Amino acid sequence: MPQGQIVGRVDAAEWYAGRVPLPANRCIDPRHDPRLGGAPLADGTLPVVTCPENLLRQHAQARTRNALEATLMEQVPITAGRQGEPVSPWNTWVDARYTDISDDRDGQDLDGEAQVVAVGVDRWVSEQTVAGGSFSVDSSRSDNFGGAWDSDSDGFSISPYVAYRLSERWALDASLIWRWGDNDTELATLEGSFDTRSFGGALNAHGQYRWGEALLRPTVSLFYSRERSDDYDLDGKILGIPVEVEVPGDSYSTGVASVSGELSRIYHTDHAGLIMPYAELGVDWAFEQPNDGRYLNEDLEWEDPSDLTGTLRTGARWFVGEATLLEASAGYLSIGHDDLDIWEGRLYLSYRF
Repeated sequence: MPQGQIVGRVDAAEWYAGRVPLPANRCIDPRHDPRLGGAPLADGTLPVVTCPENLLRQHAQARTRNALEATLMEQVPITAGRQGEPVSPWNTWVDARYTDISDDRDGQDLDGEAQVVAVGVDRWVSEQTVAGGSFSVDSSRSDNFGGAWDSDSDGFSISPYVAYRLSERWALDASLIWRWGDNDTELATLEGSFDTRSFGGALNAHGQYRWGEALLRPTVSLFYSRERSDDYDLDGKILGIPVEVEVPGDSYSTGVASVSGELSRIYHTDHAGLIMPYAELGVDWAFEQPNDGRYLNEDLEWEDPSDLTGTLRTGARWFVGEATLLEASAGYLSIGHDDLDIWEGRLYLSYRF
C-alpha cells in the first residue's frame, strides 16, 4: 500500500483519545498504525504521512475480513450470533420468525399463522463457555372447519441458556424455557378464555467440517416441554338458549428430536464484508404430541399421521464488519405430508461488543 511522505508526528496518547483530527489526505503511517497492528515510535509519537484515508481504511477492513473468514472456516460457532468471533465479551441478538400453516388433510380446512420475536444477550464466562438469557413474545391465530372453530393465543417466554465448545469441530448448547399464554377459543356460537403455562428445555449439538471451499454443519437437537391449561367455560347461545359448557383443564407433553445438515460457502462483498449463503435439509421426529399427533377429519373421526417430517431451509448470513451479523432465511417445514404446507420466514441480527 502506498506509504506516502512523512509530514509530521502526533502524540500517540492524544491520537488514541481522538483529540488529534487529521485532514482527509493525511493518515498514520501504516507501519505504526495500531489499527493495523503497529506500535508508536520510541518517543511515544506516531508518524503522519500523505496517504489517502480511504486506502488505509480499506486495508484495515481487508485485514479484518481475512481474519474473520479464517476463523469461520476453522472452528464451529459456539452460538448463532458468535460466528467467526471468539473474543468479544458480550453478544446481543434479535430473532424474528413468521410461520404460515395450511392444512387440508382429510377435509380439515385449517389455516393458521404464528409470529415470535426473541431478544437475548450472553457473555463469555470462561474460555470455552458462554451463558445468557432471552425474552420472547409470541402470537398465533388459526381457524378450522370453515371458520366454525377459531383459536387465538398470545404469550411470552423466558429462557436462560448456556453453550460450551467441545472442540474446534463441535459445540453444545442447552436452554430452559418457561412460557405463559393467554388463549381465546370460539366453537360455533360459544366462546371461552383460558391460560396455559409450560416448562421445558432444549439441547443441541452442532458441528462444522470443511469440504473443499464449502462448510458442512451437522446438527442434532432435542426439545421437550410439558404444558398445563386451566379449567374454563364455553359460554354462548344456541338457538337463542343460553349455554355454558365446562371444559376441564388438561396437560400434555411435546417432544421433538431433529437431525439436519447445512451446506454453505463464504464469498467476499464489495465493501470488505463477507456473505455466506446456505441450504439446510433436516428431519423432525415428533415423539411426544398432544393426542399422540392425531387430528379430526371432516367426519370428526381420528386420523393418525406420520411422526416424521422433512424440513428444508435456505438463506444467507451477511457479516458486516467485525461485530454485526445479519441473517435472513426461508423454509418449508412439512416435507412428506400431502395437503399440509408449513412455511417459515426468519430475520436474525446480532451485535458483539
